[in-house]
Amino acid sequence: MINFFFKNRINFYFLLISFFWLICNIGIENISFKSIEWLYNGQDATLHQLGWYFYKNDIWRFPLGSNPNYGEGFGSSIVYTDSIPFFALTFKLLKFLIPGNFQYFSFWYFITLYLQLYVSFKILKKFTNSEIYSFVGSLFFIISPFFLYRFGFHAAVSAIKRDLLRKRPKAFLPEAFGVSVTHEWPIVLFDLFC
Repeated sequence: MINFFFKNRINFYFLLISFFWLICNIGIENISFKSIEWLYNGQDATLHQLGWYFYKNDIWRFPLGSNPNYGEGFGSSIVYTDSIPFFALTFKLLKFLIPGNFQYFSFWYFITLYLQLYVSFKILKKFTNSEIYSFVGSLFFIISPFFLYRFGFHAAVSAIKRDLLRKRPKAFLPEAFGVSVTHEWPIVLFDLFC
């Protein structure tokens, strides 16, 4: 067990830091999957949760992301509400197991924090070849103004950093799928500029 911890200590540290940072940003009372009051703050998070709520309570339609009851008269798609389509589809499949006041955004923000630390660590380690410098440097990535500004109210946009791990430009198809399950506009940007 000690050997396992030692080999994966960076990941454990990042998990702890991500959890602590999540508590600092949204509060410990809002980490629960049943806590939805913090999302109804009149900002973008309200729209994300409402999009998920309407999508979850609708029947299955084709295309799978169709959300016609969200928005009177014109409908929409789960993609345009920034409700993290991958999670929305997954939890709609598990609708019979989850409570009525369910939200997954606190879990999403936890994953986003962890990936922000992990991806920046990997990038820095490639250039510095030092675990200590890379670890300290990755901490600066979660306090960067861009990330702090997006974190908490632009759920899908705050998670684009996973695309920084791209090694070969020709390996775009798996990344396009990865990006498209959270947000659509990075596909166009990567297609134009990469």
